[in-house]
Amino acid sequence: MSQKERTKMSTCKFKTSEVKRCVEHSLNSKHWLPGHKHKKPCIAFAHDEGVYLMSGGTPPDAMKNKNYVAYADGCDPSKNEDYWDQARDLVGGDDFAEFLNVTARTLKMCDKYEELHVIITETKLQGIFVKPKQLQAQEEA
Repeated sequence: MSQKERTKMSTCKFKTSEVKRCVEHSLNSKHWLPGHKHKKPCIAFAHDEGVYLMSGGTPPDAMKNKNYVAYADGCDPSKNEDYWDQARDLVGGDDFAEFLNVTARTLKMCDKYEELHVIITETKLQGIFVKPKQLQAQEEA
């Protein structure tokens, strides 16, 4: 593998309006998925049928007989015809779930920003909030 391949980076973009529900559910849960070793509020960043974020809290946040998830842009099987190719380009072909800790501050950031970008490298995941929301007072001016 070349140095360029080892340092390849991709970014999955999520709407904070969708991520917020995942964060709220996890913060309000008393237990979390067994794969999360720290036993505290978290969201799962996962790839199987698309790329998505899901609350790590239990019991699950059920919606229409399945967990509510926030899909990455272009990776929603119900909306994107080429979701499989897009997901593979972003995170590779293997299924996985990685856990990201969340706090009350994470919830506040969902209210202040339009998007959460999850940056993926071979060795780490990093979440960055981008696109600050306009303050209502500024919008009215």
